Amino acid sequence: MKLKTTMLAGALLLAQLSYGQTTDPSPYCVAGYDDLPEPWSHYISNVTLGSLNNSTGDTAYAAPHYVYYNNITAPDLRAGSTYTLSVSHDLTFHFIAVFIDYNHNNSFSDSGERVLQQKYSSITSPASTASITIPATATPGTTRMRAMVFESDNYIGATNAEPCTADTLEWGETEDYNVNIVPATGVNEISKNNADLFYPNPANGVVYADQSFVGKEMTIYNVEGKVMRHGVIGNKKIDVSDMAPGQYVIKVINDSGVYTQRMSIVR
Repeated sequence: MKLKTTMLAGALLLAQLSYGQTTDPSPYCVAGYDDLPEPWSHYISNVTLGSLNNSTGDTAYAAPHYVYYNNITAPDLRAGSTYTLSVSHDLTFHFIAVFIDYNHNNSFSDSGERVLQQKYSSITSPASTASITIPATATPGTTRMRAMVFESDNYIGATNAEPCTADTLEWGETEDYNVNIVPATGVNEISKNNADLFYPNPANGVVYADQSFVGKEMTIYNVEGKVMRHGVIGNKKIDVSDMAPGQYVIKVINDSGVYTQRMSIVR
């Protein structure tokens, strides 16, 4: 009997390791649980968003019940587009919450980054859902998302869920994921005839920006949506001398909106 129990425990651990890549949340805050004063089983069984569909069964990840699934392909989420987020779970906890670090500052506490929340009094289904729109100002590229189910005596009268668990939450499970924010297409797109806003096009070593874009945030993407250059336009010049020839999209946010323009680099 003891041998069977040991083999079962080993099989469960192996299955969890095959799902999860790491149990280290850094540089983000602690998200595990202490199971005190006595252990209760709360779990996430599935997270779905865009092309992400990760099922992990009806058991929590091994104590302290935190896992970062960074070995799963990140779904592409286009800025300005709306997606259905779904988290399946058990029904015996106080909160279900999901956070996305839209500005990449290694925190989930900024305004608008809690994208799903349900409190115990409104949970009637084993799946919590939300319709989320990716902000046009979201920083492009690989972005951390955190899904949580948890119970705590300290949260019985609470209004909002928090993304960290250090010394405050007794029971639950937290799963972190990567999502990939890609730029919006056709948002205030600059006319091809308006050649004095970004020029020359095609470009070789330097792209010049219109004066209205100086001091504004700029991002250049390749055709696959990967961020190739990101920063603030300092003196009208954007150095592209180290970028491979090809087709790109340049996006700038100024006081009147978000602008994108297709750009070619030649040598």
